[in-house]
Amino acid sequence: MSTVTGKVAVVTGAGSGIGRSLASELARRGARLALSDIDGTGLAGTAAQVTSLGAEVHTARLDVSDRTAVESYATTVAEHFGAVHQVYNNAGIGGGGGAVLETDWSVYERTIAINLFGVVHGTKAFLPHLIASGDGHVVNISSLNGIMAQPTLRKMPARQAATVIVDGVEAGRPRVLLERRLFGKA
Repeated sequence: MSTVTGKVAVVTGAGSGIGRSLASELARRGARLALSDIDGTGLAGTAAQVTSLGAEVHTARLDVSDRTAVESYATTVAEHFGAVHQVYNNAGIGGGGGAVLETDWSVYERTIAINLFGVVHGTKAFLPHLIASGDGHVVNISSLNGIMAQPTLRKMPARQAATVIVDGVEAGRPRVLLERRLFGKA
């Protein structure tokens, strides 16, 4: 991935924080952007920011825990731009910092649905488009909590660790073969 100029970059969780900063930097470097977030107001703010930097932008309100919605979004982005080159699976939530016994199961389920399955959904839905581009890349965003948990973030480290594990599996032989195919060497 030597340059992003003219490439189509998908950023989930683009409505604030790292996603917004990532979208802005990609815009400065000339990427064409497909931005999504569940927060429509935050997403509109990011879109305005990157448009002012000259980026071509497609936005969609998206819940990454909804596999069908992510699959539909991947198709829409590919049809809109004609290709997809980069996917940044960034969307995530903290899940709160309560004690294990005081935390309702629904908090764990929602956190894992977004923070783990959101990464899986984004990767799997966009992978055919990345392969077709001949220059595809997936970047899964995780925090340091994936390898070193903080005591007050009981729900988040499991997702972060799972993202690190997913990346580790992807870094093994299947990923090498995939990258060889993406670069025409297999």
